[in-house]
Amino acid sequence: MSNKNEKIMRLITKIEIFVVAVILTFFLFNMMITPSAMELIRTGKQAGFEMISNLVV
Repeated sequence: MSNKNEKIMRLITKIEIFVVAVILTFFLFNMMITPSAMELIRTGKQAGFEMISNLVV
């Protein structure tokens, strides 16, 4: 009985660590990107759309 409870607790601990790691990864990745970098990404994407539309038309 005790062995089964230990396995369940280990599994729960592993799941908790994984969830915390995923949350921290997303949070820290979003903190790394500055607003100016986001503006550059948006501008580049818009320029790409304009080039594609010029080629199609």
